Amino acid sequence: MAKTVLRFNLKPGSTLAHRYKVVGKLGGGYEGEVYQVRERGTGIARTAKIWYPVRNVRGVASRRYATKLHKLRHCPILIQYSHIDRAVINGISVRMLVSDYVEGE
Repeated sequence: MAKTVLRFNLKPGSTLAHRYKVVGKLGGGYEGEVYQVRERGTGIARTAKIWYPVRNVRGVASRRYATKLHKLRHCPILIQYSHIDRAVINGISVRMLVSDYVEGE
């Protein structure tokens, strides 16, 4: 059974999956939270959508979301999907979708 976590509140400077540094929180909602992150090795700005485990049981929601983005990959106005990764936050393994960071709303 998925653990009930409905808030991560990651602080700037936190590390995710040993590969990303949190720059700041962009938003959050029913499914999870979205953060601007920076790749530690390249310095490239990315976005990480982190699902609450209870909203993404067995990775169903994250796979569905990634599949939808993949099908729309040729649409020039769409943010480009990169990959799904795992991170451990407060001892809980969570999935996150990493994509290009685009400034604006």
